[in-house]
Amino acid sequence: MEKRLRLRRDPSVPKGYAVINPDIAKLLQVSEGRTLEIVVAKKKFYFKVKIDSKAEPGVHLSSDEMVENGLMDNTIATIREAKL
Repeated sequence: MEKRLRLRRDPSVPKGYAVINPDIAKLLQVSEGRTLEIVVAKKKFYFKVKIDSKAEPGVHLSSDEMVENGLMDNTIATIREAKL
């Protein structure tokens, strides 16, 4: 399953992780510790899933990592479980 969601900058998220809420995790059929594939403009990025019930809708990523990868806040991306 894949979904188009907004990417959000969050300085509290550790590098290499994507924080999502339980509703989105259920929709994408992923569990904590699995790997998410995030696709923006045909570029793929991989992050470990961290589920947080307090997280707002969207995918929360480390601010520093988003800057390193050239991702802007509120960018819409295709999100799915990685098939590694």
